[in-house]
Amino acid sequence: KMVFGRRRLWTIDVEVDSTCLQKWTVHREGEDPIHYFFCVLGTRQRGDLSKFWMRFVAYRDDLPLGISSSVGPKRRVLPESKDFRLACAKEAFHEDSNLVQHSDSALAFTTAMPIGVVQSFSVNHQENEYARSVQILKKVGSAETRAGMTGSMSIDRSWRSVKEKIPPGISCKTQSGRFGMMRRVR
Repeated sequence: KMVFGRRRLWTIDVEVDSTCLQKWTVHREGEDPIHYFFCVLGTRQRGDLSKFWMRFVAYRDDLPLGISSSVGPKRRVLPESKDFRLACAKEAFHEDSNLVQHSDSALAFTTAMPIGVVQSFSVNHQENEYARSVQILKKVGSAETRAGMTGSMSIDRSWRSVKEKIPPGISCKTQSGRFGMMRRVR
């Protein structure tokens, strides 16, 4: 079990994000197509390459684990904030973690304050904002801050590494294909 942070008064920076590992479209005669996305949530602790956590979440009860869908426009459905909060609280964050959360502007991450997160920052990719300077709480219980940079640069590099390991030809359209993908990216 991986727990982020050091459980002391000093804060630790983590980046949270989600990515799509595969997408496909099912065309229906006389109806709008259905777009499917096989996605994963992730958290990466800055400064510690060994602390990279990924989880597939259930987006809807009627779809398999990790699958989201949209009808009409090809838009990936992002996880709801409760999905992210619950996944982190159960498996990766501890109430004494003292984490500073950095994310893009996805609603799941900007509205979610999982257990152990004492401060949260985000950038807005739609406004072409990918990083910005912020004042980060240095120590819990004090007003002392440190200069920092918010964004999702570190976890984006981790996603690239994960995707490079996926061989061509794996299809997530089937249950066996999804399980094969899950085994490869862990």
